[in-house]
Amino acid sequence: MVEYKNKFLMLWRFTFIKIAILIQIGYLIVSTFLFFTVFSSENDFILFYNAGYRIINDINNLYLKESIDFFFRYFPFSAFFYTPFSLWDFTFGYFSFMMFNLLLNIGICILIYKIIKITTSKRIDKERLSRFLALFLGAAPQVNNYILGQNNLLVIFVLLASLYIFIKYNSLKYEFLASLLIGISINIKPITILIIPFLLVFLYHSKKDKIIIFIKRTISSLIGVSLILLPNIFLFFYFPKLWEGFINNNFGGVNIVSINHSFSISKLILNLFVFFNLPYNQFIILLISLLLFGGFSLYLFGKCFSNENSLIFGFAYGILIMLLAYFDSWNHHLLVLIPLLIIILFNIPENGKISTFYFKPSLLYYVFLDLLFMGIWFSLRQWFPFNFVSTVFLILNFYGISKYLNRSKR
Repeated sequence: MVEYKNKFLMLWRFTFIKIAILIQIGYLIVSTFLFFTVFSSENDFILFYNAGYRIINDINNLYLKESIDFFFRYFPFSAFFYTPFSLWDFTFGYFSFMMFNLLLNIGICILIYKIIKITTSKRIDKERLSRFLALFLGAAPQVNNYILGQNNLLVIFVLLASLYIFIKYNSLKYEFLASLLIGISINIKPITILIIPFLLVFLYHSKKDKIIIFIKRTISSLIGVSLILLPNIFLFFYFPKLWEGFINNNFGGVNIVSINHSFSISKLILNLFVFFNLPYNQFIILLISLLLFGGFSLYLFGKCFSNENSLIFGFAYGILIMLLAYFDSWNHHLLVLIPLLIIILFNIPENGKISTFYFKPSLLYYVFLDLLFMGIWFSLRQWFPFNFVSTVFLILNFYGISKYLNRSKR
């Protein structure tokens, strides 16, 4: 905590950070007003609050749908994370959760700084860093995250802590600890589940045309993730109704096939079929998207893996694949991606083509324009139900990582 305090005071010297903190406070005020007025009956914090209570007192109704659009869809073990907030009345629970998120934002900024410090050999321009951190703190998805009472900040904090440990400490026990944190992030929100394949420590030896696997490191990572996910299996086994609710809320029901503003490729294709009343199979669409992006990225990652710093790109790959392939990708999910993009920008040439064309424009779009285009989608959805602009930038990010890895290998 002392170290974090010193790092925060170091960042506080810069005007951009002070402005960003003031914006954060503004977001909290606006979000609180909207939370208790416009979104008082339908928001994600209601789900988390009820889940924290039900996992202790009414576990069979954990996946009970609050409404057609808002329902708990995460692993059952994740509900325990919200039990402390459910011990209080709803209003106090909400305010304590918001303060918790504000502290997480500060912790995320410090972790970004610490990761950049150990992954780049050149001197860090702290003023440049403060500008990027201010972009994260002031990003429009932040206000959406606060209004809905979402949990993305907890996910990225745990994810960055894991990445930091993976990179800094090159030993099995620390890799095991980092893997435990990955398991926690998956429990909180399965958006990080596709990072698991990139924890498999392997190299593709193109000259010998074979794959080399580092058994101990791979097993250590997989055991760490599995230990945290294992309680969910026991809960599913002892309470079969939980498994039924989990599958239905994530892969079935009208919520999956209804037209909405998700910007994943799978959802855009699904919207197309539903809009024109064409026959479809949502699982085939999902599977093709996963195989296409997942297969290519794993091949290239294994071929181009050079050291622990490469995990930055592996983590980003995992999040990008999930955002592009799974049905529900919302603008507040971009908060999980933005810190990884900032770290990438400090690990590739600052004014190179890859940075200029594939990362900086997308970062600015996520920060300033994504909410605007979501509003445009709501205005045009009767005639054009495709929220595709974010998809384009996600594909540019995916291509940019692939291009950089392939070029650095050569």
